[in-house]
Amino acid sequence: MTGKLPLMPTGGLSLALFCCYLFFGAMPYGGIAAAFQEITLNRMRGQVSAIYMFGLNIMDIGIGPTIVALISRFYGGDLMISRGISTVIGIMAGLPIVSLLPALTYYRRVIVAMKA
Repeated sequence: MTGKLPLMPTGGLSLALFCCYLFFGAMPYGGIAAAFQEITLNRMRGQVSAIYMFGLNIMDIGIGPTIVALISRFYGGDLMISRGISTVIGIMAGLPIVSLLPALTYYRRVIVAMKA
């Protein structure tokens, strides 16, 4: 859905999709932070939160725009920024699913061990 955001024919449609993206895209952050706090030892919670925020910010601010620029250049230059954004969103949207699904088994084990 968000991969189509920069390719909408009108600004109103693009804005509507962007509002949906912001609403639904912000939901996981609270759950992820709560999960980290739940499975981390008390004395390590600050360190784990700092590492999580550092990685998140490096990806969002540092690497993301660079990847968009490189892919836009592949498509033909600065005027193809919308295609670069769409491609990056399309590729990156699947990465959390691929990376987090294997981690769920370990997370379940930790939760079960903590409750036992």
